[in-house]
Amino acid sequence: MYPRMPRSPDDVEQSLLSAIADPVRHKIIVQLAMRPLSVNKLASRFPVVRAAISRHLRVLLDAGLVTCRRVGSLNIYSVRPEGLERLRIYLGQISREAAMSSEHPRGWLDVA
Repeated sequence: MYPRMPRSPDDVEQSLLSAIADPVRHKIIVQLAMRPLSVNKLASRFPVVRAAISRHLRVLLDAGLVTCRRVGSLNIYSVRPEGLERLRIYLGQISREAAMSSEHPRGWLDVA
């Protein structure tokens, strides 16, 4: 695999949000949060083909939300807690900003 160029914080946040925006990827994360699974086990739980699950896993891997380890001939996927923590921190920042702006209700009238 080729090394990826470092991404800016905005790119990382966008990658995280894009990764969880898809309903199938969201459900994959929920499944993997319960226990690590192979692609075949994951595919058996969804009404899509194995190749589609693999593509979704690639997006989740690239976003840093899941990890993969080789066990024999199987690739076993699991949730990457650090990725979910980055998402939690980002959403927390947005929540704090929203709370601060609601304390100043006239702020929305300030138009540049």
